[in-house]
Amino acid sequence: MAKYCMFVTLSVKPEYRDEFLESTKQDGMIHVKDEPLCYRYDLSEDISIPNRFYVYEIYEKAETVEEVRKTEHFIKWRAKVSDWLEGPPERILSFTHFPSDVGWVKQKPGLVNW
Repeated sequence: MAKYCMFVTLSVKPEYRDEFLESTKQDGMIHVKDEPLCYRYDLSEDISIPNRFYVYEIYEKAETVEEVRKTEHFIKWRAKVSDWLEGPPERILSFTHFPSDVGWVKQKPGLVNW
């Protein structure tokens, strides 16, 4: 069964760049460490557009995302960064085709070794 993916684009006000990065890294670490059905959480920055960031997340299924959005850490993160954003986040939703379900599960332990 394919996993559920979200690719989120976030444009951050320049004066909040560093705070955004720190808060989002911390939230990402909690996602992969404490959310057993979160298989990936990548944070990257656009090379050509200043203060545009991308978060790539992979979950077991769509319902998992809704459960995560109700967690204390996500609610705190969203409240903290919402005023730092230039506008609403843009989300692209998709399903994985590679790696396999077994591959995602086997990768998970390595994600917490940062």
